[in-house]
Order: sequence, then C-alpha cells, then structure tokens
Amino acid sequence: MLTNAALPVYVIRYHRNELDLVRHLLLPIMGIAVMLLPLWGLVQPGQPWPLNVFPWIALGVLCLCAVYGVAATRLSAGKANFIGAYVADQ
Repeated sequence: MLTNAALPVYVIRYHRNELDLVRHLLLPIMGIAVMLLPLWGLVQPGQPWPLNVFPWIALGVLCLCAVYGVAATRLSAGKANFIGAYVADQ
C-alpha cells in the first residue's frame, strides 16, 4: 500500500512530464482500495487470541524498520539515495 501511495509522489517529483493520470494516480488508488479489505480483516477488533496480537506485532515490526531505515540513512545517505532511485526506476 505504501508503494502504491508513493508512486504518484515520485512521478510528480521526478518525472512530471511522464505523468499519466490512469497509470500513476488511478491504478495506485485502486490498488490501495483492493488491499484495504484484507488488511481490515487482520486488524479488526474483537478477534480471538492469536489474531488479536497481530496488530501490535505488525506495529512493532514497522517501528523497528523505521528505526533501522533512519539509522541506515544517517550512516550512509548516498547509499540510501542510490537504493531508492534504483528501486523506483526498475
């Protein structure tokens, strides 16, 4: 979902002349909408024991990834820019 949300931002920022409303705005929005229902099934309140801890585990993993990303970016900013550009252009 985050990749779908990031695509329009990336295209508008770095490739504005190649912007296609269907390809770079409508399709990512549709992709986010399609993923919302299964995501809600994972985090909806009132689930039995193993499933009721999933949102907290996912949030913890997300926080750890954010901390790792910030640390990696501060240690080598050039490498982070290279990886982001490489992934986006593939």
